[in-house]
Amino acid sequence: QVFRWDNHLNVRIRMPHVDEQDGHCGNFNGDDSDDSRRDVVGRLGMEVGKEGLLFKTFTPGTPGKKLTLADCPTAKLMAAKQECTDIQDGLAAEISNKGNEQVTNAIIHGCVYDVCFAGRQYAEEDEIEGW
Repeated sequence: QVFRWDNHLNVRIRMPHVDEQDGHCGNFNGDDSDDSRRDVVGRLGMEVGKEGLLFKTFTPGTPGKKLTLADCPTAKLMAAKQECTDIQDGLAAEISNKGNEQVTNAIIHGCVYDVCFAGRQYAEEDEIEGW
């Protein structure tokens, strides 16, 4: 599964488990409790070393400000909240009916963040991903 955007790709790769596999998305050992950002950075550091890169060109990361919804302009934030609520309505209602409002709120929050800082197409991608 590949999503192509103006400035990057989102790719889903399915493969069998590999012993000692680890990365910024976790270690895929089936235990979510050791996949927090703090745990991953503790195991791997902040960046993948040159020896672990898939491509030959290495571009070091540059730290920046971590954005929050407080950084999203008010009009854009309100529009994003409406858009994400509309898109996720059916699924959110289904999850709420199962009594898990915390999951519903996380879905909407993630969608709003995506729309505020990356663009409207990410709300649609979140829906496609099958939250």
